[in-house]
Amino acid sequence: MARKRRSRIPGVSFSWKRALGVTKAKRKIAKITGIPQQKQEGEEN
Repeated sequence: MARKRRSRIPGVSFSWKRALGVTKAKRKIAKITGIPQQKQEGEEN
């Protein structure tokens, strides 16, 4: 059975992280602690 494809509006996306406030919370923590949450280029795990 073929899957039904939803029509999407170009340029519009939905982010669960943004909807739940994860990004905002991370930014707030980074600002308070002074430690950036994003990985730096060349950094390894």
